[in-house]
Amino acid sequence: MKTIEFMGMPKSGKSTQLESLETILKQTNGKLVRIINEGARICPFDKNNRFEYNAWSFHTTINRIIETKHSNFDYLLIDRGIYDHIAFTCALGKSKEITAVQQITQLEYFKQFPYLEDSVLVFMVSPQEAMKREQKHYNLQGRVMNLPFLYRLYETYQQTIETIKHPIQLIDGSKEFSENRKDILDYITQTETT
Repeated sequence: MKTIEFMGMPKSGKSTQLESLETILKQTNGKLVRIINEGARICPFDKNNRFEYNAWSFHTTINRIIETKHSNFDYLLIDRGIYDHIAFTCALGKSKEITAVQQITQLEYFKQFPYLEDSVLVFMVSPQEAMKREQKHYNLQGRVMNLPFLYRLYETYQQTIETIKHPIQLIDGSKEFSENRKDILDYITQTETT
């Protein structure tokens, strides 16, 4: 089974490309595919305690990865996996939304799990572009969707990319959907032969 993480900036096209890839792999290639959606979307409690919320989201993702590893899928596609949680934890620390001790504790723990993934697709857009896309639908600023946090997040993604030991493919989220889809499919084809 190939396990591929989709990580990167909000509004960079990760989820849309993930769903497109799932369809192509299933319908065109006849592959068995499982998607793990980001844990943040389904968190059942108030997100004000960022340390607990981040821990819950990470463990939910890890539990689903491990469960799927013991199944017969050809592909596991993860929307915001291990490396994304590492980058997000760093951004939370820089924003003082978690303490330095909490950040260090989570990072040391999270860094034990990258072996569960095979490769990473990294989707990037500028903080300004992410905010512009968000404001097409919502005119409010949230805890993540505000420029100061997006700048910190962008910086921590750049730093995290440098630590990834797996094969990675950088995806420019400002490019056309079809162009990025082609790059992703080319990348998937290459990984099938390795």
